[in-house]
Amino acid sequence: ATKYHNKNVKIAPYIWNDTFVKLQLADLGLSDDIENFQRNLDIQSISVYEPNIYYTKTCLIPVFIAENFEQKYPNKIKSLNIFGGQNFVKNEYFMKLILSMDIYTKRNNFLKVHPRLPLLKSLRDYGSLIISHQIFNELNYLYFEALYLSIPLIHNSVCLKDYGYFYNDFNIISASNHIENILKNHRKNLTEYKYKNKELLNKYSSTSKKNIKSYENLID
Repeated sequence: ATKYHNKNVKIAPYIWNDTFVKLQLADLGLSDDIENFQRNLDIQSISVYEPNIYYTKTCLIPVFIAENFEQKYPNKIKSLNIFGGQNFVKNEYFMKLILSMDIYTKRNNFLKVHPRLPLLKSLRDYGSLIISHQIFNELNYLYFEALYLSIPLIHNSVCLKDYGYFYNDFNIISASNHIENILKNHRKNLTEYKYKNKELLNKYSSTSKKNIKSYENLID
């Protein structure tokens, strides 16, 4: 409003839709079969989708979370995968951190950096335990896609603190403890996890009558 000298600014409801997830399922030959997709996922391998070092969405905190877990429970996690982070290996500060960590010094080929890939393909091929960190990006489409697929999601979004596996701010200890819980209990509690997530997805759905009415009012 300030930038464009326009005070007539309205806030629209945040919405999410499963269209693009379904398209990716179709590309994998699974049509709309989420259960078939979930069946062979590897929750002992971590995936991170914040491919930058900028503070609002960074992979550094997820890396430290994995490092903390590795120090407590060596060799329980198979791999740590960072997507879209090829430039990291050229970054002196990033590499200096990595070279001092157990996930590098005590594990062979544990930390892997990949190009950007479609979400479902990366989850299927490399690991389906997602660790995320953000500041001021609390309603990230990644979170909705993960929860729609019932993927174990460790995150620090206060807006979604009742869903997935929430840790506050930069609390890597809390986040690391979630990894242990996920390995022990996520599959046991999958039905409850799905049911809870459906509550969230319905709230933000583009087909929600409440959201549709809100947009109609804005347009009118």
